[in-house]
Amino acid sequence: PATSVDAERAFSEGRHQVSWNQHSMTSQAFRAQMAIASWANAPFFDLTSAVAALDAERAPLR
Repeated sequence: PATSVDAERAFSEGRHQVSWNQHSMTSQAFRAQMAIASWANAPFFDLTSAVAALDAERAPLR
């Protein structure tokens, strides 16, 4: 169905966001990264502020 295209595209983009070395990323950080990627070109979106907020929430490396 036509509605599955968006879900498939989101899944594909998600795979590009998480490399094999990023399995410890929290689900919240992953969702935030996906939101930033989808909003990055929107005129209302300030990428610098979003990156700073995401960095503040990032889990420390072990």
